[in-house]
Parts: sequence; C-alpha cells; structure tokens
Amino acid sequence: MNEEWKQILADYNKAKYALWCPKRGSGGWFRDDEKGHYYMWKAYHHARTAESKDYLVYARILSMMASECRIQGSDYDRYQKYIKPAVEAYHLAVKAGQHPSDKELDRIYFDADNMEYKLNKRNAPYEEQISYISGHELLSDFGFHDSRFVSFEHTGNKAFLKLDYNGRVATFLFEDVESVQSYYDADNSWVFDFCCYPTADPAGTGNNYGIVFDIELYRIICAKVTVVSCANV
Repeated sequence: MNEEWKQILADYNKAKYALWCPKRGSGGWFRDDEKGHYYMWKAYHHARTAESKDYLVYARILSMMASECRIQGSDYDRYQKYIKPAVEAYHLAVKAGQHPSDKELDRIYFDADNMEYKLNKRNAPYEEQISYISGHELLSDFGFHDSRFVSFEHTGNKAFLKLDYNGRVATFLFEDVESVQSYYDADNSWVFDFCCYPTADPAGTGNNYGIVFDIELYRIICAKVTVVSCANV
C-alpha cells in the first residue's frame, strides 16, 4: 500500500470510529457526526480521484457512503454513486487477491439486490402499483401527483394519511405498520412522486413481507394499505 492509500485508510478508520461504535473498548464512546462525515467525505474524495486503487479500501469507503447517505438524495443516485461501484470494487479486490469478509460481501450484495428490486418496482406501471392498495377503485379520478398533504396520524400499529387532489380528499389506512420515514417540509406540502410495491424477499421464498407506500413526504412500510374514503369536500 502506497503512502496515498495509507492516508486514505487512516481517514476511513477515523470516520469508522466516529460513526460506528467499536465492538471492544467502547466505554464512553459516542457518535460524532461532524468528525465522522468530515473524514468519510475526505477519504471518499481522495479514493475516488486516486489514479491507482486499493480496491478493498475503496470498496469499504463506498459501502460506508452508501450506509451514511441512505436518507439523502434519491435511491437511484445512491445506487449509482455508491452501491453499484462498491460491488464492482469488491469484485476487483477479490480478483486482486484481497480478502473481504463474508459478512461485508453479504451486506453489500443484499443492499444491491434490494436497491435493484426497489428501482425496478418504482418504474412499474401505475396500474400495477395501485393494485397493491385495497379499495383503490374508490380513487377514481384522484391523482397522487400534485396532490397536497392534509394530515398524518400514527397510533399504535396503525396510521392514517389524508391527501387532497383538487378538492377531492382521499384517506388511507395503513395496518401493522413496520416503519414510517417522514421528509415533510412545512414550506412544501405537495406530492410530486408516488410508488407502491411489495417489500423485497431477501430469502427468495416467493413470499411478500409487506407493502411499501412512498410519496416522498412519507415512506411507510406496513402489512396492508386501504383506501378508507375518497370524496369531494
């Protein structure tokens, strides 16, 4: 390993310690986002622009970027910038005689498979996506795109979402909610994107584990999505 990559590795290790709790000797450890992200981006910049590559170190930096940037930007950008290049770098590392652990290979392959599945499902026809919502026939001429956020309520394992499309308000019920991610901005309550699809099947059993409902403002994973009502107000 040349001097350039020794410095890149040192920066990566500083980022890893600041962002991810070590398994041993972690007494008093706390996550330091500012320090961790500084060294992560520094390592990434120098690794990406280096003429020669230490593929294993580069793959680990890309994997870290994919993990830390999971709630920033689009899924497509995260896949193209970090996950896909990480898979390629791990392949080249193995080819060069380097030895990534089975655990880290399984993790990046799992991330890649899930992201490819998600991106493929997001591009499915609207008719297919809407079919995963029970009672979707009630929506009639309701449009997700350019609808406006009205309200969201989450109690126990249920959630209710209301959207207004040109005076027509649709109420959605989410049952057995597994997770809710909110990106709501009070200055921008309009919906510009919509997708709905079954969650990925990591074990390849052919079974669906739930439904992903994503309108950017809210991303909800649950067992069932139902249109409770849709009427003019």
